[in-house]
Amino acid sequence: MEKNHQPSPPDTTLVYAVDQRNAYAMMISLSSALEQSNGLAGVCVLYSGNDQERVSRHLQRTCGEISFRLINAIDELQRLKGRALPLGTIGDVAYLKFLVPEFVETPRAVFLDADTIVLSDLRGLYEQALHGRPVGAVQDWLVPTVLCQNSPIRDYLDQVDDQPYLNSGVMVMDIERLRRLDLLSEAAKYRGIKVRYSDQDLYNLLLMGNWTAVDPVWNYPIDSTLVEVSRREQHDQLWSERKICHYMGTKKPWIFPFNIRSANRDFVACRQRSSLRYWIPTPLSPSSLRYYAGYARRKFGNEF
Repeated sequence: MEKNHQPSPPDTTLVYAVDQRNAYAMMISLSSALEQSNGLAGVCVLYSGNDQERVSRHLQRTCGEISFRLINAIDELQRLKGRALPLGTIGDVAYLKFLVPEFVETPRAVFLDADTIVLSDLRGLYEQALHGRPVGAVQDWLVPTVLCQNSPIRDYLDQVDDQPYLNSGVMVMDIERLRRLDLLSEAAKYRGIKVRYSDQDLYNLLLMGNWTAVDPVWNYPIDSTLVEVSRREQHDQLWSERKICHYMGTKKPWIFPFNIRSANRDFVACRQRSSLRYWIPTPLSPSSLRYYAGYARRKFGNEF
């Protein structure tokens, strides 16, 4: 019987996967994580975007004495696209999560989406017992199970028992187990299907029943409209206990007018402490313009 492995802090790397659209948010998230956590082995950023040198300078300033790696992931992302992965609505950069085992050498990694703010020592997360499973994550607040009515993957599941549906925005990864699973090879069976949440849907298809649920305070959605109605009372009760805030959806706290909402005060306070001036690498790049045009259409309608 396997013993529950609870690694010491130097066994864990903090990982992000971003492009120029959310690099600024990632810096604020990273700043919050380093404020709260001691003893991480290092930081690894898979970056598929322009302005690599500028991002590297900001990383050096933010990480201080903590070692970091900035991986130019443009070629890696093209390699992933060549596999004809499921067609999602979030963006291809999200699939870079599947490459984490290729670049992380520590036994464990904590993966955070860029739109998160850490309010507690990550030790409480990366020391979670995974019970022999490759990933620890929080059950999604909006899509609780793979067969529920609003599950984006239910149509691709035949004759299976209902299982919890994970949110991939915050994950503890057992790197060696993920290497052995080789999820990208397994993903071939879902090539070209249409999914709503990109990498998250694919993780749920590939790891169904093979991941460990962690306390929901480690992935707390700020926007309560992204919480299933039956769970909103629990959501309200856990507000004071939240350990990682997740700004899911389109109401990002670094975009006006959401940066002045009281619910986003954790992000705003961390940004102010970091003294990191607002910036968007290559704001006039085609990908950045597409991102903000898409946001404007969602917010104001197609006539914008």
